[in-house]
Amino acid sequence: MNFYAVSNLDIKMTYIANENKSSKEWLRKLFEQTKFFADSRVKKYNFFLHNEEVRQEAYLGLWEAVITYDYQKNFDFYRWAQWNISKKIRDYRINNRRFKRAKSSIKQELGSYDFNRNLCDQEVRLEMNYLCKELVFDDEKLLSKKEKDIIINNIFLGKKLKEIASDYNLSIERVRQVRNNGLEKIRAILA
Repeated sequence: MNFYAVSNLDIKMTYIANENKSSKEWLRKLFEQTKFFADSRVKKYNFFLHNEEVRQEAYLGLWEAVITYDYQKNFDFYRWAQWNISKKIRDYRINNRRFKRAKSSIKQELGSYDFNRNLCDQEVRLEMNYLCKELVFDDEKLLSKKEKDIIINNIFLGKKLKEIASDYNLSIERVRQVRNNGLEKIRAILA
């Protein structure tokens, strides 16, 4: 059983005492008093690289819990806070995973062009990335606006073909054709 510095009953009494006040300073104080709970939830997740971002998401979840808590329902504040914090962290993890997947799929989609070649000099690698961006996305003649948008949405942002198809009012197969046509143009210029 957990024993907190501020109990559920104390929190419920705080809401009752302050429900008719126009000042919302008490919400900030309650947030500061229960911040330890968000910190303890972050420790349960094993993040090594983005620990501060996860902590910020946990704080957003706690703040949402403080604002939306309804003391009149027979529900513990800490359970409500845990649900909100977990939801925020879960959404962050899903979005972060989607970003990593989109980033790694660039390598697969461009096929013959290898971004991870063992180039001796890092400056050469940066110059290649700049030239790739300049040739592919800044060249108005190479790709049409629709091809650029579909490639960016699918490969870089990780949207599914079905989502893109609904955005452009096209069939999924047509979106796939436009994407593949654009990728063929990119392969031809990079070869």
